[in-house]
Amino acid sequence: MLQESSTLKRRVDAVRAAVDTRHEQATAHCSPIQTSTQEAANGGTFDWARQWYPLAFVEDLDPGRPHAMELLGKRLVIWYDSRQHKWTAFEDRCPHRLAPLSEGRIEPSDGTLMCSYHGWRFRGDGACTRIPQALDARAEDTACSSGRSCAAVHPTQVSQGYVWVWGDCSASAAAESALMPPLLIPELSPDDTGQATDGGPVISAASRYARDLPYSWDVLVENFLDPSHVSFAHHGVQGNRESENVGVFEISPTDRGDPMHPPQEAISMDVKSAAFGTRGGKVKWSQMPMFVVPTGPGRSRVLWWLIVHADGLPAPFRALAGLKPRWADHLTRNLVFDGDNIILHIQERVLAEDRRKGGSWRRSYFMPTQADRIVTAFRQWFEERAGGGPIAGNADADRIEPSRAVLLDRYSSHTRHCKSCSQALGVAKVLQVAVTALAVLSTLGLAYWVGSRGGQPPLVTAGIFLLAAASTAATVWLRNLVQKFYFVDYVHADKH
Repeated sequence: MLQESSTLKRRVDAVRAAVDTRHEQATAHCSPIQTSTQEAANGGTFDWARQWYPLAFVEDLDPGRPHAMELLGKRLVIWYDSRQHKWTAFEDRCPHRLAPLSEGRIEPSDGTLMCSYHGWRFRGDGACTRIPQALDARAEDTACSSGRSCAAVHPTQVSQGYVWVWGDCSASAAAESALMPPLLIPELSPDDTGQATDGGPVISAASRYARDLPYSWDVLVENFLDPSHVSFAHHGVQGNRESENVGVFEISPTDRGDPMHPPQEAISMDVKSAAFGTRGGKVKWSQMPMFVVPTGPGRSRVLWWLIVHADGLPAPFRALAGLKPRWADHLTRNLVFDGDNIILHIQERVLAEDRRKGGSWRRSYFMPTQADRIVTAFRQWFEERAGGGPIAGNADADRIEPSRAVLLDRYSSHTRHCKSCSQALGVAKVLQVAVTALAVLSTLGLAYWVGSRGGQPPLVTAGIFLLAAASTAATVWLRNLVQKFYFVDYVHADKH
C-alpha cells in the first residue's frame, strides 16, 4: 500500500513537472477583453477604465479587515460587506479629509467600513452612516445625506475564485459594468466549484498565485507573449537553454479574435489532449490563466494559476495532486518571476530613455526571427489602439534605480498579501525560535555532560550530540526557509 501511494505521488509530481514545462503552451489571459463595438465607439481606442480586472484571489482576502489595492494608477480599498454578503471596492480616500480607508477597520456592530482618522462610517453602497463630530443627530443626518459624504464605489463581482473590479467609478459604472461580463476561463464553471463547464472534475496542478511586479502592464504582457525566453531566463527552474527546440512555437488563433481586439486575445496556447503517462487515460486539457493587471506607473500585478481537467484520472491520483502546500508551490513560482524581474525592469527603463530621446520600440528593438512576430503584433496594437496605455507615464527613466533587494523583494510583492505564505512564515518563525533554543540548550548540555561526566555513558553522550546536531541543522534550514519568504538574489550567471 505504501509502495503504491509512493508511486502515485511520483506520478503526480511527474504531471506537475510535465505541465510546468509547457509554460509556453498554456492559455494566457493577459488583458481585459472588449467588444469591437465599444472600441469602435471610442474611435478605435481601447477603453481601459471600462473593463473588469481581477485584483485578487478570494482565498487570500480576510473578510474581517480592509485591503489596500491599486488599479489604473488609483488607490482602492477592497472590503467585505457582511450586510450585502459581497466584496466591495471603494476609492481609497475618505471624503472627509482624504485619509486612506484601507487603514480603517470593519465595525463588527453594523458591518460598516470605518475611517480610522475621524471615525466616519460607510455602507457597501458608499453612503456615509456615521459622523461622530456632528453636533446632534439632525446635523449628522444632514451631512450624511449630502452626496459629498459618499465614498466612490467601483462595481465588483466574484467569479471563478477571483475578485473582479470595474475600472471606473462614475455614475454610469454600475449600468455599464452590468452589460459586459468579465473575461472568465471558458472551460471552467463560473462558481468556482472545482468543475469544468462539461461537468468534469478540475484539479489545481499548481496553486493560485498573485504577485506585484516592478514593471508596467505592457512589458509584462510582452514577456508572456514571448515563450522563447523561458529556456534562457528560467534555465534550471522552468527551462533548459541547451534545448534543441528553443524559440520554436506554434500559435493558433481562437474564435475570440478579431482585428479590433488586442492581439493577445486572439492567441490560444491551450494544451489539448496532452498525455502525461497517467493511469486511467489522458488529461483532457490543462489551462494556465495568467491575468495581467495594470496597477500603477511602472507597476503591474499578475494572477497565475494552473488547472487540469481530471476526467479519466484515478480518484487517489486527484487527491494526491492537492497535497503539496500552497506556500511551497509559491516559493517555486517566486523563483520563476525572480528570473524576469531585473531584466524586465531595466528593459523598460532603457526603452523609456530611448523614447525620451525621440526613439521608439521599432528603432530600439531588433526582432528578425519568427519568434518575435507576436511581440511585434502586440507592440503595433499597443501603439495604434491602446490610447497611450492604461496609465500615463508608465515608465519614467528619471526614477531612482531601485536596488536588487527592492526588485527581487518577495515579502511586499507577495508574501504579505498571500494567506498561505504569511501563515507559513509565521509558523516558521515560531519554530525557528523554538529549535534555536533547543540547539543552544542541547549544545550546552553536551558540553556540561562531557566536562562533568567524562562523556559517560557513551549512549547518553551520543544522544545529546545527535539532538544538538539535528536541532542545529533544523535551525539553519528554518533560517533559509524564512529568508525565502523575503528575498532571494537571482543571479543568472550562477544558473549552470
